[in-house]
Amino acid sequence: MIVVCFIILACSVTSVHCDTTLRWRKNAEHRSDSWRKYDTDQFHIEFKDQGAFTISFGKDVWFSSGPMFVRKDGTSYKSGDNLKFVTSKTAFGQDELGRYVMNLYRFSYDQNLVDFSARQYTAPQKPAIIFSQYFHNDSSHVAASSVNDIVSGFPTFDLGGSCMNLGFLSFGGDMLGDTDKKFGRWGKGSAKINTGIVGGPVVIFNNKSQPITVFISPFSEFMAGSVAHDPVEDTVGWGIMGGVDHIPAGTSYETMFYYGMDGINKTIGQWGKLMRDYYRKNEDYRRADLTVNYLGYWTDQGAYYYYLTEPNKTYEQTVLDIKKEADSQKIPYRYFQYDSWFYPKGPKGGVKTWEPTAEAFPNGFMYVYNQTGWPAAAHNRWWSSTTTYAVQNGGQYQFILDPPKAIPTEEVFWEFLFKDAKKWGLILYEQDWLYIEFNQTATLTNLTLGRTWMNQMGRAAANNGLTIQYCMANPRHALQSLENPAVTQARVSDDYAPGNEQWRIGISSIFADALGLAPYKDTFWTTQTETGNKYGKDEPYPALEAVVATLSTGPVGPSDKIASTNVTLLMRCCNQDGLILKPSRPAVAIDKQILRTVFDPTQNSTGEIWSTYTIVSGYPFGIVFVADQENGVSLSRSDIGFTFQPMVAFSTMIDRNENIEVLNFTETTPLVLSKCSKSEFCLYYTSPVFSVGTSSVLIYGEEDKWVPMSPQRVLRIATTNDDITLTVKGSFEETVKFAFIEWSSGSSLRSVTCTFGPSGQAVIRYSSSQCEMQ
Repeated sequence: MIVVCFIILACSVTSVHCDTTLRWRKNAEHRSDSWRKYDTDQFHIEFKDQGAFTISFGKDVWFSSGPMFVRKDGTSYKSGDNLKFVTSKTAFGQDELGRYVMNLYRFSYDQNLVDFSARQYTAPQKPAIIFSQYFHNDSSHVAASSVNDIVSGFPTFDLGGSCMNLGFLSFGGDMLGDTDKKFGRWGKGSAKINTGIVGGPVVIFNNKSQPITVFISPFSEFMAGSVAHDPVEDTVGWGIMGGVDHIPAGTSYETMFYYGMDGINKTIGQWGKLMRDYYRKNEDYRRADLTVNYLGYWTDQGAYYYYLTEPNKTYEQTVLDIKKEADSQKIPYRYFQYDSWFYPKGPKGGVKTWEPTAEAFPNGFMYVYNQTGWPAAAHNRWWSSTTTYAVQNGGQYQFILDPPKAIPTEEVFWEFLFKDAKKWGLILYEQDWLYIEFNQTATLTNLTLGRTWMNQMGRAAANNGLTIQYCMANPRHALQSLENPAVTQARVSDDYAPGNEQWRIGISSIFADALGLAPYKDTFWTTQTETGNKYGKDEPYPALEAVVATLSTGPVGPSDKIASTNVTLLMRCCNQDGLILKPSRPAVAIDKQILRTVFDPTQNSTGEIWSTYTIVSGYPFGIVFVADQENGVSLSRSDIGFTFQPMVAFSTMIDRNENIEVLNFTETTPLVLSKCSKSEFCLYYTSPVFSVGTSSVLIYGEEDKWVPMSPQRVLRIATTNDDITLTVKGSFEETVKFAFIEWSSGSSLRSVTCTFGPSGQAVIRYSSSQCEMQ
């Protein structure tokens, strides 16, 4: 049973003032009328002599600085101690982010100069501070004792410097910071955030009716930046990663401190918009990516045919059999994903040559491409130190060999690789094992090598009309995608296996979407039992897997055994041609799910509560997804995170043909949810209320799709006093069924059926229940 409900909702925010007083205020000689206009009633950054500062919201001190520091020759030079203060200045200016006031503090150490500065931008347009470290001199022997430490620190925050009751979300690990993400309390002795090579952005927030959220991340040199915790000082600091042993003169490293007062999701989204705009991340690549927009077949970890073929057949024959079965079942796969089983490997599993083995494809990739017509998404691991492409091994291209791994250092190599692969149909390059390539090669000790590697790959892909998926990416790789528009998508979950929990992508999808990346949940099965599988398991929740994949807005890539696909379930994702019918943005965990994880863990259970929406002709259609929520939870409109105008609410259980129930759902009358399990998850849909004559009408949309109102299906909505018309599109001879809910006449359904002609467009009229071809 799948519960499907409709709701109409909106949110409101009220202000609140806190009671804590500032520990100290900025010295009078550093304050001026010019500075004063950059303050707001809510946000203050106050500097003391020699660069110490506090950050407060209203009367509440959230952050007190710890010591600034740099390392050299095994010595740590700290402000207030052996890092010698030279001078300071306050200046006003403007850059690509806007107007700012800058406070700069210069220090000396071992005949070197370093500047620590903070640029505060005008709120609310740019509610941000950029903390900068600038190294005047060429400096060697600066590495820390651990790669997971940092060689320089600014800003640093004293975790004992705030008495606020704050929570944090720390992204970390691989899969875009999903695998090791942490929640907890921000404060003395308790902030166990992710640090070092696997660390990532930190989100810090309160639990007040006036929500305040702070997002801290690198702003430049993403591949070289780290966050570290000093357990002795109990401070957290941002700086250059600990393995770097040489900092060239003129090096600048920056950290972004972004704050918002609209909740966690909106603040992260606003941070992402600022970052995408600043780095000119062109989202046209994502919009045009065939693998993001159309259904495909995948063979990666968790797939039925992962390192497994049909009995007594080659992979080549198995792929052709999958194509034959798809055609017979009318499954519109539009591309095929080839995983790590197709290429030869060197010692320890690294890639030797990125081309198919003769055993897997006796006739080569070109033959299969010509036989199937399927373009390719192709997987790659890290490079082996025995790779045939390296000059050291008789190849033509420069690599740094760091046995058993290697890393290419010439963009011309990537140009060769991608140009050659396009001949056999490559459209998506999947760079997997990113964290392995990074944390076991020279990229750990070189300030710029990681960025060079990622950008050479990205530019070559763009030059060849390809897109890239990042897989097993640390947060630093995710941030680096801001400089590479060809990177359109990223895995945000661990590897799929039948029955595991990797479908829980609501948190990591927030981060991916902010960066302009389509979140990918990985492959899945559409049936419970697939005999002969190598995992010896069943998939108990195929519908859950299918709906999460569709709501993610990323690739939808099932991997069933031949003749085992539940075609009806799978086709709820897309139209007859395989075009994925998706919402306008990914479904993500609502703020309330994050807040209760931190502040009310006894009530957390394991529940997932996500929301998303579709916008068509300016009309919002919301979706709320709830799963594994056995305990009751109460949701107001503002909890959901929608800003739609207040309206009535209604519910229905379409799949069970039950009567429609209209709900009186307001901000003061919350929606109470219970028993939304993994097998019987709940979907809640929202619609504006349309007035047609004396009737109140709600648009349900396409009845048999996970996203009934999708911009891929519905092009326009037009209304008059007497009618609602929907302009819809589809493929030739495709039949669709659209429903309206007549709320004022007993909450009944009115359905209209359309079969598309050659033009692929039609107009559905509510008043006459007619479908007119265009």
